[in-house]
Amino acid sequence: MSLQWKLFGTSAILIAFVVILVCSSIDYLAGRYYMRLVEEYSVSPLGVHQMFLTALHRYVDVAGACAIVVAIAVSFFLTRRLLTPIHQMVDFATQVASGHYETRLEVSSRDEISRLGVALNRMAEKLQRIEQVRRTLMSDVAHELRTPLTNIRVQVEALNDGIVNPSKTTFESLLDEILRLVRLVEDISRLARAEAAAATLRLKPASLTDLVQQILEGFSARFAEKGIAVEADLPIQAGWVRGDSDKIAQALANLFQNAYQYTPEGGKVTVTTECERQSTKLKVTNTSAPISAKDLPFIFERFYRSDESRLNYPGGTGLGLSIVRELIEAHGGEVGASSRSGVTQVWFTLPTLADGKHTASATRQSNRVR
Repeated sequence: MSLQWKLFGTSAILIAFVVILVCSSIDYLAGRYYMRLVEEYSVSPLGVHQMFLTALHRYVDVAGACAIVVAIAVSFFLTRRLLTPIHQMVDFATQVASGHYETRLEVSSRDEISRLGVALNRMAEKLQRIEQVRRTLMSDVAHELRTPLTNIRVQVEALNDGIVNPSKTTFESLLDEILRLVRLVEDISRLARAEAAAATLRLKPASLTDLVQQILEGFSARFAEKGIAVEADLPIQAGWVRGDSDKIAQALANLFQNAYQYTPEGGKVTVTTECERQSTKLKVTNTSAPISAKDLPFIFERFYRSDESRLNYPGGTGLGLSIVRELIEAHGGEVGASSRSGVTQVWFTLPTLADGKHTASATRQSNRVR
């Protein structure tokens, strides 16, 4: 049985119950009222009582029948009107399940069903974006894999055909391409975990100061190798945030790796934090060639690298900042970047710990590291 007939049957049963209740009440009240008239006006109860009840029942029956017809008609109309958007939602869900994520519901009111329609439209929009990201990711992965695989294939075929003699240089070139593939696969795996980070976050008080110092210590040898000066200015009041320490550390490592990769020899990297209204902002600034205005909005996109960066800084996969964005947004934070002549700054925000009692003990040792 369809929902329409269930609603209609429920309304009909309710109407019948009300009519029966009214008739029974009238019978009871009419009898008492008639006996009162007999006592007050000395009217003979014989015959007249029955005539009174018969007339009363006739009027009640006619009025009840009209009320039932009107109620059934109104109930049927309202039921159909109520079920129309539900039928539309069923069709909508069927189309979305078939992969037509561009489908949308028309929402014209503000009742509960309309709010459900708005929620379904948002769901379809998110599914559409996810599908678009999936297709783009597959295309980008295929593109990124094609170059190293082609290089490996060409060199192996050349070795096999005797065109190129086995040498240390040839094997080093093959090893570089294989390591590039390994880095790409590892970054794709990290990105997948970062996209699912919101479901696995272990939120607790975390010392951003300690995490920055810990990650910087791990990068100190590499920075020293290129002669890069590192300065970290970490105010005491910006020491604690609410987040997952492991995932924040991963985001910091990717930011420092990005700074290391694009800072020239003898350059400088500066790490600063500042407290905002309800968040803490961490900024990593490095000397580098400026990012063009057309490239800057896309540096957090997957596999995005400008032609200039591909030429001057080969070896990156273009996933580092994408991982940072996924990890930070999973915490409810934001990411951004700016670039001007000779300086590039990448930043993110994290929710500030409501209870600041941990701050002093975590950052008492040093709030300025060089």
